[in-house]
Amino acid sequence: MSELPPIFLLFDLTALLTSRTRDWQEFSRVGRCFVPQGVYEEIQALGRVGADRQQEQSAREFMRFFGDSDWQLTGVGATHSSLQPVAGQVYSRRARLSLTIAECAYGLARNSPGRLIVLISNDQPLLQRLQGLTVANLCGVPMAALLTWIRSGRRPVVVAQHLQAMRSATVSVSMVPQAKQATTDMRATRTAKPPTRHATTRSEKLRPVRPVYNHPSAMYQVVSGLSALVAAVLAIGIVWYVVQPRSLNEFLRDRNLPTLPEISAASQN
Repeated sequence: MSELPPIFLLFDLTALLTSRTRDWQEFSRVGRCFVPQGVYEEIQALGRVGADRQQEQSAREFMRFFGDSDWQLTGVGATHSSLQPVAGQVYSRRARLSLTIAECAYGLARNSPGRLIVLISNDQPLLQRLQGLTVANLCGVPMAALLTWIRSGRRPVVVAQHLQAMRSATVSVSMVPQAKQATTDMRATRTAKPPTRHATTRSEKLRPVRPVYNHPSAMYQVVSGLSALVAAVLAIGIVWYVVQPRSLNEFLRDRNLPTLPEISAASQN
């Protein structure tokens, strides 16, 4: 029997602001964790000036956690006919962010075949919109369901159903008889036509976006900066000692530091 597909967890703003560091650290146990670029930028803004003090503290806590975690940002996205905004309708900032998250989840699912994308969100309308897309490797659950999953080890029903369906589909494809497959390939070869470019359907259109990338560690940046500074100081000291050792020793004596043996004129010649 084939193994269950890997799981990618994608978090929206409502989920992250209602959890804490101890929760975020546990989420990687069930899957690889991603944050949409739009959500990350919103958290950055809330960390500077939050709508209320609680949100501001939660945003700052997440930014500190994210810098040293293995979580990743993703700017992937794709449009779908069910996700298209109504022409002429004015959307609030929250509604626009919800649409961006839905497109990110749909795009990540399209770009990650063989992996189950699970959106973690407390926005019920958003979860219902994803369910309406009927994508085999995409589903969503609220934060409470994820926390129960972590603590009990039991997957939410919708996650278990999608995993089993994906595994069954994989097994069915792998059990196609080789002879039948070879016959199909031969027929396809005889009837094949020159390849043509097909336009992307209006209902499913990928947009060029930034790829997934790792967020650099803050500690790594600090250590790299200090290493470069130490290397520069040593280089300057060596050049000073070779060119003017007496001047360097005077500088060290003034600061009560050990002096270095001066190079004699004979050794220099």
